[in-house]
Amino acid sequence: MEQALIKKNILDLKYNKNLQYLNTTIICLLAFYIGISIAFLTGQVKPNLQKIIPLSLITSLFTSVSIILLLKFKNIMQNIENEITNL
Repeated sequence: MEQALIKKNILDLKYNKNLQYLNTTIICLLAFYIGISIAFLTGQVKPNLQKIIPLSLITSLFTSVSIILLLKFKNIMQNIENEITNL
């Protein structure tokens, strides 16, 4: 009985850790897009081809890494939920 409670507590800690990673990833992604939007709106980034191509590459790389991380953390959290349910 006590072993199951200890295992549940450990799984809860892992779940909370991954939830924090998930939230941090979402915040970083939103902050990145808000920063890019503000840079365009204030005119700090002029829309010419020499600046748009590297910016597009960086944006697509950052977005793809963030989406992969979001899916990974969500999958880990679902696995933890299943383990807790099976206890």
